[in-house]
Amino acid sequence: MRGLFKGRGVRQILIAGALCTYGGAPALADSLSATASYNTVSTGASAFQNTGTANQVVSEGTAAGPFFAEALVAYGLNRTYAMSRTADTFTQAESVWSIDFALAGGTPGSFVSLGIQYSFDASLALLPGSDYAHFEYTLDGSSHIGGTIFGIRATTFSSGGNDECRSRVPSGGVPDGFCQGSYSSSGTIPVNNIFTVGGNTLTSSLGTASAAGTADAFNTARLLSITVPDGITWSYGPDITGNPLNFQHATQSAVPEPSTFGLLGGVMATLLLFRKGSFARPRR
Repeated sequence: MRGLFKGRGVRQILIAGALCTYGGAPALADSLSATASYNTVSTGASAFQNTGTANQVVSEGTAAGPFFAEALVAYGLNRTYAMSRTADTFTQAESVWSIDFALAGGTPGSFVSLGIQYSFDASLALLPGSDYAHFEYTLDGSSHIGGTIFGIRATTFSSGGNDECRSRVPSGGVPDGFCQGSYSSSGTIPVNNIFTVGGNTLTSSLGTASAAGTADAFNTARLLSITVPDGITWSYGPDITGNPLNFQHATQSAVPEPSTFGLLGGVMATLLLFRKGSFARPRR
């Protein structure tokens, strides 16, 4: 990371950064990674912070300073934020989790249809003279025996020169010109011919980057639940506790048991508070 951008123009920095960190992460098998970094072209100064610990914020710079990048990761959750006040400094943040799981209850190797529910929120803003703001969210899965990959891809690139704008956001991208503005999307991905009875992997990656702009995806990308056909069971590896991917049977997702209504009310109240900014980014 430190040597990647040294001595290059901002355009080359951005292309290299996008190619190296975005575009779909490989399966990492029960792993967490959050990284925040910056590079100042004129001085060659650069640094990065990384963690593999769940719910631990890593950052470079300060919110009140010339640049700020931060990231957080947990199974089922990605948060990133990248801000730079000048085109001379490039900031980047990335959050990646990958988890193995097994499905049982059918013929080994046979396909299992899953419904994967996700959501994300992000925004881009450019400063005068900005060169770049970008976010990308990917969700990939594969069977250990087949290696086939499905994926959701949400990516938006904005150029301050107003000469380039690329955006691909499913159901809900609301750009305000040259890809600036807020993006919100949620939905259920029906996956019919990928996951099998046996071992499988799911990987989620969220990245933001900027030079004289802000790319904010700290509030946030989530895997909400995975619906499994009745009769199919699931399990995680020995290092995973609880049910972080929120597997549930189709009958459970369709009709909550009476005892779950109170819990659902609490979750909805929490989500409403979250939407109103109660869980704001830490400011240093």
